[in-house]
Amino acid sequence: EPIILLSDRGTTGGYTKIASVISADWSRLAQLVPGCTVKFQEVSLEQAYQFKQEEENILNSLREIPLNVPEYKIDGKKIEILSSTGESINLEKQENTKYILEVEVNKVNQEFEIEMRT
Repeated sequence: EPIILLSDRGTTGGYTKIASVISADWSRLAQLVPGCTVKFQEVSLEQAYQFKQEEENILNSLREIPLNVPEYKIDGKKIEILSSTGESINLEKQENTKYILEVEVNKVNQEFEIEMRT
């Protein structure tokens, strides 16, 4: 019965090492619970490098996802704030220090009163 030893393992004292799990599969393997069935498949060294490169490409593409930080634009009396998904958030001047924040999400508007302090 094969045993997979992860990074928190003890020494292999006495066990014969018959194979290695490619590094591209380590994260998936670490998420399994004891008793899960695992199927092993032989891959070449080139395939292992290719799988690792594909995994790195996926992780790098996640870094390119924009953060949900609004952009502030000054347009006359309005300060228009756009979320990364293009949802409009408007601050319109009501009094000297109070503003109405109008948030539109999926064509549903909500208003909030905001007091700006300096």
